Amino acid sequence: MAESARFPTAKGISIFATDITKEKRAISEFEEISEHFKLYTEVNSNGLFYLDHKGLFQYVNEKLLELTGLSTDEILSNGLTQILFAEDKEKQEGMEKLLMQQNAINEICDIHNKISDVRIQIHVQAIPINVKGIPKGYIGSVEDITEKIRAHKIIEESENWFRNAANNAPVMMWSTDANKRTNYLNNTWLEFTGRTIEPESGMGWLENIFPEDQKRMLKLYNEAFEQRRNFKAEYRLQYHGGGYRWVSAVGKPLYAPDNTFLGFIGSCADIEEKVMLYQNLDNKIRERTEELNAALERERELNMTKSHFVSIASHEFRTPLSTILSSTGLISTYLTLNQPENIHKHIDRIKGAVKHLTDILGDFLSIEKLEQGMVRVEPSIFNLHHLVYEIKEELEGMLKAEQQIVCMLKGESLLQSDKKIFRNVLNNLLSNAIKYSDKTVTLEAEIHDNHVSISIADRGIGIPKEEQEQLFKKYYRASNVGNVKGTGLGLNIVQRYVALLNGEISFESNDTGTTFSIIIPKESSMENIAVRNYNTSAI
Repeated sequence: MAESARFPTAKGISIFATDITKEKRAISEFEEISEHFKLYTEVNSNGLFYLDHKGLFQYVNEKLLELTGLSTDEILSNGLTQILFAEDKEKQEGMEKLLMQQNAINEICDIHNKISDVRIQIHVQAIPINVKGIPKGYIGSVEDITEKIRAHKIIEESENWFRNAANNAPVMMWSTDANKRTNYLNNTWLEFTGRTIEPESGMGWLENIFPEDQKRMLKLYNEAFEQRRNFKAEYRLQYHGGGYRWVSAVGKPLYAPDNTFLGFIGSCADIEEKVMLYQNLDNKIRERTEELNAALERERELNMTKSHFVSIASHEFRTPLSTILSSTGLISTYLTLNQPENIHKHIDRIKGAVKHLTDILGDFLSIEKLEQGMVRVEPSIFNLHHLVYEIKEELEGMLKAEQQIVCMLKGESLLQSDKKIFRNVLNNLLSNAIKYSDKTVTLEAEIHDNHVSISIADRGIGIPKEEQEQLFKKYYRASNVGNVKGTGLGLNIVQRYVALLNGEISFESNDTGTTFSIIIPKESSMENIAVRNYNTSAI
């Protein structure tokens, strides 16, 4: 495209032409850009403006008119400070200085909308325009930030409310960043541990956990982070009052609205009383279970005793009863024949049979009383020497030919203890020594300052070494007793009686005989005599 011009000359007309294609294209492009810019300014959600170098409005879009409630004529030819900062004299002066110095503007202020009569908070931004170093004005925008500020205030108030609620919550609350480091602990946590926020931040909280729980908790904590999953655990946390208390902790992953992982948030509750309650309940249940098991065991033992009694009675009672029956018949015959020596012989046989029956019944009655805790220890002062000789005299009827009981008594004779139990122990051990030996039985006793020592030795068949551990068990009889009668209860009863007196019993045995040794503490004085009940079923 070209433009032409005609100029008359003396000889005719001269024509000049200029190519203006580029200028036309530039003008077209400028007009197109202008239309686009105008469209942009009209649809923009912010108010847009242009100021001249004096700070007077030369252009405003519809949004700015809407924000101010003013008409174009009311705004144009007025200054920025008069329109947007009219109610803030201090900011007016500041803006005027910025305009004079051609500095960028970035301010927040309030304006009053003339139409709606509502105050609006706006954010004003403007940059200076210079052409070849010459100030030409400002181009800028006005954003209505009323809702943003209101939302920010709501968020801030919500955060303050949450922080205040969290700090005063009855449970300990915490949060971490995405790198597992603690970034918040509420006041309840700090009051519980008695520590400040600085040493607790990061991984410092781990120091408060009971050493035995640390490894388990750290493993659970790391796994929950790696898998981004909830976790729950119970552990012991150091308490400011001293020691550790059980707490229940829960944690949950925290995400931003865009699903970015932010870390974990959680809480801990003091459950010490609950744990102690459950432990006490478990202990009571355990104790009760043990008591019930013990009662069942005693019942089982009692039933076993009854069964053994029936079994032993059917065998052991038969011989002495037969002896009594036959001897009474023979006594009648010898009375007719007037043979007193034979009569006395059979009377002695009857006495021996009756004693055997009495011993069996005595053993069963004793073991039942011991297992039911019905034996009472009743201390009294008695003469031990006299008691030994009384028992010796009672047992002389059991002695075999050339058999005797030798008593070696030392020290003082008066003793404070349960005489009845002493009698039963000595009678039982001496009877066994006589039954399982054909030779002399020796009894030694001495009262020391704080205890009594007794030993009973025989030179009989002894107890097989491999069976000695079983000797004090109920119903146990050594394999070498032969036809010697017995219930297998005697030594078990003796052991229990000795335990009632807080004493100890032991023995040594080989194929040349057996020696039982007993040590029983003395009662200190008459004032200590009291009636005591003992349950020896556990022995």
